[in-house]
Amino acid sequence: MATAAAVAAHVTNKPVKVALSLESNMEVIGKRPPYLMKYEIGVNDAGKILSLKAKIFCGVGISANEETAEAGIMFFQSMYQALGWELSPVDILTNTAPNTWCRGIRS
Repeated sequence: MATAAAVAAHVTNKPVKVALSLESNMEVIGKRPPYLMKYEIGVNDAGKILSLKAKIFCGVGISANEETAEAGIMFFQSMYQALGWELSPVDILTNTAPNTWCRGIRS
């Protein structure tokens, strides 16, 4: 979008503003950030989690506007009693555009 606006401004020699609908904007940048988790887990014979040691990596893109690895830990724990869990958040800068989220789209 920035490149298209810059070219149009250069050609017309006038300021150019690009305004996308919420739907179009979310198609372009509205994605959840990528996550990767490396973990060691201990379970009993019934499959109950007794211990968990994990690093949760989040690719935040080229700028750390929204560091979400820490929030990822909260969502990861969800409804479990996380006793004995050792979770470490790690935000990773990458060479990709940062993603963003949206609570809802009005119809």
